[in-house]
Amino acid sequence: MAVILKQSDVEVYRNISNNFDQDKFDAFALEVQETTLRELLRDPLYYQLVNDLDGNGDPQTQRFIDLVNGKAYTYDNETIQYYGLKPYLAYHWLALNLREGDYFAADYGNIQFSSNEQDNMTKITDERIDRINSGYYKKITSYRNNIVQYLNEEDGTYPEWEGRSGNKPKDSFNILTT
Repeated sequence: MAVILKQSDVEVYRNISNNFDQDKFDAFALEVQETTLRELLRDPLYYQLVNDLDGNGDPQTQRFIDLVNGKAYTYDNETIQYYGLKPYLAYHWLALNLREGDYFAADYGNIQFSSNEQDNMTKITDERIDRINSGYYKKITSYRNNIVQYLNEEDGTYPEWEGRSGNKPKDSFNILTT
């Protein structure tokens, strides 16, 4: 399955080491896409999006290009910036990677080693992981609300969206906690 999130998308928000294992990145990106994105969009819209992706994970039709990459739209006579799915996916990736990655604290950020160099580093504490993840989940909630608002306003463009009148009320949001 094609993966929407690329390493460069995450690097807009946080640096990732050039030594980061690409297979691990892709596995986490696919997990985030198949779980959190599918849960948010629900199956009809999610599968329409996935079927629209090319082999590189890029959408082909304009409605899905806008959904993934964002655009400005009008809401209550105001221009609103919709940021797209990538920030939402990126922060979910960061949270998953922080919980399940093998990271160590350094003065210039969190780093991962593939050798025994970590003996000279300090393992990130659970408390610090919780604090960082709490910040990530605040951003995830904000981006999720941005996505829901966009899809509710653009429901004519996305008839598969079930949030407008289907399983959830039009203005419902999920609160994520760590």
